[in-house]
Order: sequence, then C-alpha cells, then structure tokens
Amino acid sequence: MEPSLDELTAQLILTEDEEADVVVEEAHTRPVVDRSWLCLVGRLLTHRPFNTEAMRTMLVSVWKPSKGMQVTVLGDNLFLFQFNHIVDKKRVLFRGPWSFDKQFFLRNLRVL
Repeated sequence: MEPSLDELTAQLILTEDEEADVVVEEAHTRPVVDRSWLCLVGRLLTHRPFNTEAMRTMLVSVWKPSKGMQVTVLGDNLFLFQFNHIVDKKRVLFRGPWSFDKQFFLRNLRVL
C-alpha cells in the first residue's frame, strides 16, 4: 500500500534556512499588489540553463502586448508577467500552450 500524502509530508524536514521567514517591505510589494489583476505567474518547465533576456524578447515578439509588459524573475524558472492592458493578459492566458526553447510554460489559470 502506498503511503498517503499526509504520511509523506510528515517525513519532510526543513533546514534552518528553509524555515526562516522571508520579509519583503511593503514599498516593494505595493505596486504589484495594486496591479495584480494584470499579472500572470509562469514557470518554464526545464532544468537546463537558458537566457532569460532571450526568453523575454521572444515572448514579447510572440505575445505582442499592445501596451507592453514587464517580466520579473521570482525564482528558479519562475516569472511574473505584468501586462499593461487586460486584453493582452487574456490573450496570453487563453491562447497557447506557450513554450521557449522547446520547453513548456506552466502558467496560473486564475485571475489574481
């Protein structure tokens, strides 16, 4: 019999660094929170190194956001896409699937 998810997670042990709180000042988060309805979060499904700027350039050329967009690196292969118009966000969200360098993007499917 396979162990349950609860049994497996009970075996996880965090290091001291992993248990530490991450504190981000409100001055850094307020602009994103105020515009979260224009944002998508995406993860590039790869373990291979890649050029983040080349990925951003390619996505801008393919997505063609009419009012522009910003890309912020959130972590390993995790990105925040901030659009300046809701139509651009919806077009990206509902078309696809999207890929870069033959690797797929996993994106959130809910409006933030």
